[in-house]
Amino acid sequence: MDYLHFRADGGLKKVVHTTTGVRQVASPGGANPPGVPGRIQAEDFTAQTGGVRIETTAGADGRSIGYVTDGSSVTYEVDVAASGRHRLTFRYASAATGARISVKQGQAQVGGTTVRGTGGWTAWQVVAADVDLRAGTKQRLTLTFEGAGDYLLNLDLFDVVQR
Repeated sequence: MDYLHFRADGGLKKVVHTTTGVRQVASPGGANPPGVPGRIQAEDFTAQTGGVRIETTAGADGRSIGYVTDGSSVTYEVDVAASGRHRLTFRYASAATGARISVKQGQAQVGGTTVRGTGGWTAWQVVAADVDLRAGTKQRLTLTFEGAGDYLLNLDLFDVVQR
């Protein structure tokens, strides 16, 4: 991946291909990591792998992640206020038959949940997963998606509350 630069008239300048690519960009949600407990918008990831795109949908704020494929993941940098049991409640929609969301903190698998088809890509439902989180600033929470089919789900947001 390389940078695209535009001329003053709006046209695209010649693309210069490199072997280094682009630098990591800040989260679309801002420079400060969200606090946990709290609400995290799905599109505010700091890193992603595989088939994940930010799209405009009938979500809570008009955006969500979609085109999620098997093996894709999104990572969020968060500040976890206190160690202990937390509940993650995911707001999702899916025309597929089902998928799994696995949750890691750092490199440790901390939980997950299975989602069912909701009847459409904007037919929103919620599903929860209980996980054990460690306190700390700039903790990495990674959601990995698994399932069969071309696309698994759209994810609007998830709430994290301490149990």
